[in-house]
Amino acid sequence: MNADSKFLRQPSLPKPSWLVKLWAGLLNVGIYAILFGVLARRQQIAFHVLRTGGVSLFGNFWRLAAAVTLILFLTTAVHELGHLVAGKLAGLRFHLLIIGPLRVTRENGKLRFGLHKTAAVFNGITGCTPDDAHNLSRRLLVFTIGGPLASLLQAAGTALIFFRWSSDVHFTNTMAWAVENMAMTAVFAAFFFLSSMKPSRYQSGLPADGGRIISLLHNDPAADRWCALAALNGADLRGRRPRDWDDALVRQALSGYDHTHDARNARFAAYQWALDNGRIAEANRWLEEAITIRPNLLAGTQVRLIWEKAYFTARYLNDPAQARQWLNQVRPKSTDQPQHLRAAAAVLLAEGSREAALSIAKTAMDARLCQSPTGVQKAEMDWLQETIKQG
Repeated sequence: MNADSKFLRQPSLPKPSWLVKLWAGLLNVGIYAILFGVLARRQQIAFHVLRTGGVSLFGNFWRLAAAVTLILFLTTAVHELGHLVAGKLAGLRFHLLIIGPLRVTRENGKLRFGLHKTAAVFNGITGCTPDDAHNLSRRLLVFTIGGPLASLLQAAGTALIFFRWSSDVHFTNTMAWAVENMAMTAVFAAFFFLSSMKPSRYQSGLPADGGRIISLLHNDPAADRWCALAALNGADLRGRRPRDWDDALVRQALSGYDHTHDARNARFAAYQWALDNGRIAEANRWLEEAITIRPNLLAGTQVRLIWEKAYFTARYLNDPAQARQWLNQVRPKSTDQPQHLRAAAAVLLAEGSREAALSIAKTAMDARLCQSPTGVQKAEMDWLQETIKQG
């Protein structure tokens, strides 16, 4: 951090609650129980593989690996589709669905399919936003419960099928692969349920479903913050500029200051709101606080904040040397990232390179015009036009 960050408070680090410790203990007990059960029955399992021959998944490594991969993908899909269905029932608008490498978004009322580049092959995300704040806490609770409930039903259903099929010796011998698939699906879905019901956060900094559910049931400040963020996100996706956002929702989103993804998103939203309203000093404060909050592994958001800091430092603080330091901290993965281009144009302009700044600003404008504009993107396009006029 630079010298003008000295006024910042440091967000608090919460200590694990007894509920988090209990959940961790139960999950560990479940893992060790399964391992112990497999070891205790290793002779029976070996005999089962020999007896069923080529129809058992355990008789061929690649066949077993393919089955496990497919099951993990399906358990992820069931969980995320559970969120999606629950969000629809709660009156939320679908926006984003990621299941492993697959990505589905809604733009201008149309579904767009693509690939999601990630190392977390079996992770998923479901994004649904409200059109209004009516009963939002209850609606978000329904949306959040949908995923774990789907995983629990999948685990229970496949477990029942497994016990029914395994009682038939002839079926077990001739269709061993199907019985084994049901057993593994029940186990994986059960652990997916337990993992999602973690009453805190994941290592990435994102809240687990269990943490969200507890927060919403208690109606605590974290729940108020998430509800406000969901409402602001919905307004943004409907094309409402930050300057037109509800001031009360922005203030509500700023409740709580901790090492969480929500706390950082709230301050970044407040920065955009303040900047679009011409409150430069306030925007600077919220951007500084957003950069200070680092919820573990969410590096993508941190990169965007760094570029935003480079833009703000060049454009509003008129400090080209400091702005250049911020800009050079992270290199873009591609040459058409609008946030980086906007920051680079502002830095070049502050350094006196007007022609280069103008060229980059126009490239950034072209990149933005190819997208379906959200409220924030509309504001960013105006900021780009201001840079072009200055050049």
